[in-house]
Amino acid sequence: MAKKREREIPELKIADPVSTSHGLVAVCGIGNKLMVYGGASKACNDADHINQNLHAGGGLHEVKWEKEMEAPIMRRLVNESHNIFVSLQQQAEKLSDTELKDYLIKASRHYRSVVKGCCWTLQYESEKIIDDEMKAHFEDQQQIFHLIELIWSLCEILYIDTMPGAAPIRQLRGWIRWHFTEGNQLATEIIQNEKPENHPRFWEAIYRLLLQGSVDEARQLFLLHPSCHIDSFTSLEELMRKMPQLANFVSQGRSLPEFEMKWRHWRDECSRRLKSGDFIANEHLENMAKILCGEEAVFHQMKDYCETWFHMLVSKLFYQNPVVKTMELQHYIQPCIDMYRGDNRMAQLDNILIALFEFDINQMIRSCCTYLDNWWFTAHLADLLTHSGFLAPQKLPQGLSMREYLLLDYASSLMSHKSLWPIGIHYFDFCPELGREYLELYLERIPLDTEKKVLKLLNICETRGLGTWWVFQEHAKSICKVMGKKCLKTKRVGQALSWFLKSKDSSYAALLSERILAEYCETGQFSHLDLLENLGTSMFLSSKLTFLGQYREFHKLYEEGEIQEAANLLVSLISARLAPKVCLSTVSKPMN
Repeated sequence: MAKKREREIPELKIADPVSTSHGLVAVCGIGNKLMVYGGASKACNDADHINQNLHAGGGLHEVKWEKEMEAPIMRRLVNESHNIFVSLQQQAEKLSDTELKDYLIKASRHYRSVVKGCCWTLQYESEKIIDDEMKAHFEDQQQIFHLIELIWSLCEILYIDTMPGAAPIRQLRGWIRWHFTEGNQLATEIIQNEKPENHPRFWEAIYRLLLQGSVDEARQLFLLHPSCHIDSFTSLEELMRKMPQLANFVSQGRSLPEFEMKWRHWRDECSRRLKSGDFIANEHLENMAKILCGEEAVFHQMKDYCETWFHMLVSKLFYQNPVVKTMELQHYIQPCIDMYRGDNRMAQLDNILIALFEFDINQMIRSCCTYLDNWWFTAHLADLLTHSGFLAPQKLPQGLSMREYLLLDYASSLMSHKSLWPIGIHYFDFCPELGREYLELYLERIPLDTEKKVLKLLNICETRGLGTWWVFQEHAKSICKVMGKKCLKTKRVGQALSWFLKSKDSSYAALLSERILAEYCETGQFSHLDLLENLGTSMFLSSKLTFLGQYREFHKLYEEGEIQEAANLLVSLISARLAPKVCLSTVSKPMN
C-alpha cells in the first residue's frame, strides 16, 4: 500500500520592480497559465495598461502550474486514454442498455490497464535514477497513479461491473490482494528458506494471507510446517481446504443461497472444533481458527496486519458475511474506521473511499479534485459514471453538469500543451453545453508557428464546418489570412497568394495578382506557374486574378502552338477590359 502522500503548497516569488509599489495583476493565458505583470489592479482591463507598464521597466511573467502534462508518462496517459474516451462516446450513442453496460466494463478495464502501465513504467524508471530529488519525484508520481488505480478499481466494483443481487466480496478480495502485497511477498521470501518454519515472520505471513482472503496460499504455506501431520494441524488444514469459495460457485453457475447454506455449515463446523479445544495447545492455530470463524476479537488483535480500515472491512466481511450486498457495505464501515481511529494516515483517501461506499459520488469527485490535482482522473471517471447512470446530470452552480465541467477543465489543460492540444479539441466536441464556445476561443489563440500546425487546425475547422459548427469555416478563413500575411512579410508572394485564396480574401488576392503581373511586365516571365495554372474557380475571386489566370492561359496556348485559340482568348481579355492599367501596354505588345 502506498505511503502517506504529503501535500505541500508551492510558493512562487516573482521579482518585478513595478510590483513593489503597485502590486501584481494577472491575466488568464491558455490552459493552466497566467500572464503576470506589475501594476494597479483597477487598470487591469485597460488595453494600453500592459504596454505602458512594460515601458516603465516592468516585465511580463508567464506562470504555469500543474505541469505534469509535460512529463512523458502523462503524454502517454493522455494519448492512450483519448482513444478509449472517443470510442466510448461513439458507442454510447448506438448501443442498447445491456450492450452499453458490457462496453462500460470493457472501457473501465482499459482505462485501468493504461494507469497500471504508467505505474509500472514509473517504477522501472525510478529504479534506474540515481539523483535523489528526481527519484523522489518519480516515486511521488507512481504513488499518485497507484491511488488512482485503487479508487478507480473500487468504483468499477461498486458501480460498473455489477449484477443485481450479487455479492461483491469476490471482487473486493481481488481489490485488496492487488493493492496489499506484503503477505505474498513475505510468503515468497519464507518459502525460499531451507527451514521456512524457523523464519521469524512465518506465522505473520499466514495471518496476512488469511486476512486478504488467500486461504489456499495460506494453507500451502501452513503445510510447510514440520508438525503438519499432528491432529490439530490436519484438522485446521481440512477446514481451510473445505472452505466454500464464492468464486467457485459463480463459475459453476450455482446460486448465492446455495453458497450461503454451504458456507454457514462450514463455519458452524469451524466454531464447533474451536470450542471443543482442538487448537488450544497452539496459540497460532487458535488464532487462525478464530479468523476462519470470523470472531470479532481476533480482528482487533490482527489489525496491524491489515494496515487500513478498508482492508479490515473486506477481511471481516470475507469471514463474517461473504454474501453482503453492495448497498449494504456502508453499514459495516464505521466499526472498521473506529479500529484505526487516531491514525491520520491517508485521511483524504479515507474520505474518498467512504464517499464511494456511501454512494456519494459528487463528494467523492470533489475530494479527488482536491487530493489528487489530476483533471485526467476525475474527468474520465465522471464521464464513465455518467454513462453508467450513477452520476446524475443535474446542473452545478456554474450551469453545467459535473461531467462537462470536469471535461472542459481537462481539455483546457491540454490546450496549452504544444503537442496535446489536438486531443483537447476532441474533448470539447463531447461537451454539449459550452464545448463549442470553448473551442472557438481556443482556436483564436493557438499560435500559428508552423505550417504543419496550421494544416492541422484547418482540418479541425473543416471537419466541424457543417450544421451548427458553421462558425469554424470563418475560423479557417481567419487562419489562412494570418498565414498569408506572414508569407507576405517574408516576400513569399506565391505562398501568400495561395493562403489568401483559401481565405477567400479578394482584396489581398487582387493586390498580389497585380504584383505578379507587374513582375511579369518587368521580366517577361511568369513566376509561381504551378499556382497560376491550377487556380480553378479561385480565379474568379477578383477581376485582377481572373485576368492573371486567363493571361497565363493565353501564354500557355501560344507556347503550345494553339495560335488561333490564343488569339481568341487575348481578344476576349481586351474586350472585357480586365487588364490592369499597368499591363495594358504589355498585353497589346506583339508576341515574339
